[in-house]
Amino acid sequence: MAILTPTWKEIGESFLSRTSPEERSQLTKNLDCSNISENISTLYHFLLEKHLVPEYKNRAGKSLEASNDCRNRGNVAFKTKRDTDALKLYTESIALAPIGSQEQALAYANRSAVLFHLDKFTSALVDVNRALKMNYPEELMPKLLVRKEKCTVKINSVEAEKEFMVGSFAYLHCYIILLFPIS
Repeated sequence: MAILTPTWKEIGESFLSRTSPEERSQLTKNLDCSNISENISTLYHFLLEKHLVPEYKNRAGKSLEASNDCRNRGNVAFKTKRDTDALKLYTESIALAPIGSQEQALAYANRSAVLFHLDKFTSALVDVNRALKMNYPEELMPKLLVRKEKCTVKINSVEAEKEFMVGSFAYLHCYIILLFPIS
């Protein structure tokens, strides 16, 4: 029996009815305007977690060996400060690994390190959480949990700076109006 794929309209209606405004706001914060492929991946995994889209079951092309090879080459690239190459290789490793496997969890964790290094703290946190939901090795867990905490601190710091700037601009706007009233 074939699984019926929902239409975008059905997905959108389910998305609105099954998610809170806070969840939608958090998802929006996780999207990075400069990286469309990462946005698609983030959105797909969010919809998958909410059971709004069926999981892609075709495992053709999945290979532990190929995934490990890409991840190892990504490690070399990251160690030699070729962050863009590392990011691409870890993303390829994620795509090649069987869904939910330890190899995929390791690739997500490694990609989160690159994203953190690139100051993409929200995207890094998304990848950390993906790795934690999978079969991530217990012996490496402390390192990943530290990265999760660092991401959270950085994100909160950036949000506090934004709030300060908005408040400062509002104060400046009021001050200018007082100094130069519009008649």
